[in-house]
Amino acid sequence: SDVSATHSSASTSALRFCADRFNDGCAEWAARHIASQGSKGRVRDPVFEILFFNPEVQPVTPTTWDPDIRLTDLEGVIWRSGWDDDALVFGFKCGPYGARSGYDRQKAGLPPFNEQEREDWGDPRPEVQITLGHHHQDAGTFWIYKGATALTRETFGSVVKEDPYPWASLHNVVLIDGRDDSQRGSNMKAAERFNADAGIVRCDHADTYNYLVADATGRYNRPPNPLREYLRHVLWVKPGYFVLVDRLVAFQPHDFDWVCHFTGGSTVEGD
Repeated sequence: SDVSATHSSASTSALRFCADRFNDGCAEWAARHIASQGSKGRVRDPVFEILFFNPEVQPVTPTTWDPDIRLTDLEGVIWRSGWDDDALVFGFKCGPYGARSGYDRQKAGLPPFNEQEREDWGDPRPEVQITLGHHHQDAGTFWIYKGATALTRETFGSVVKEDPYPWASLHNVVLIDGRDDSQRGSNMKAAERFNADAGIVRCDHADTYNYLVADATGRYNRPPNPLREYLRHVLWVKPGYFVLVDRLVAFQPHDFDWVCHFTGGSTVEGD
């Protein structure tokens, strides 16, 4: 959930492992590309570099890879203008807590979330939460990079608030009445959590544009300010123009804050 200027050492180690295990030159290219970013690509666990790095695997630029990928379990996308060092990169996510597979399995009562598994874990009460991984109030958030330069990013990891709550305002999302808890948290009883779904409902790729629609209504189904509907539309007019439109339908009047953490400032044109 956290996106910052640094890359995870775990991802670098995984790439080295894939390069060695499968003789994958593209994985080696990605690992070296991250390492070339200096402090931004620092490796915190050099022991895994010793275990997995194979100097015989030569890097191969992934020119044949699809620059657009839909991450179905995360309910996200990564769109790229190419694989060159100065490529434009857009990332987006809008899914339920625990990702699609974990959320659906828990809702259906499948292992490890059925009654027997709960009993094996020492607490058979159905209202007890089994935490589904790292979670933030970030349904609908996005990032845009130009090469190694962030155009929009998130402030989580750079800004620390006194309360360690996963504040919505640290992400590029919509706030309702200025509330940092505008989205449902993941620490809720099962009956409430199963009404907090979200996901990408449409995703189109074409030569001149990409387009997606994400439904975050369930994540904003939070008293006292639930929404009747929240759809976020994103249009990328290639090679470098983004249009983002939010459709918000409420049960009663509210103030809405559109949050975006631009790294170099921004200007408003028109009314």
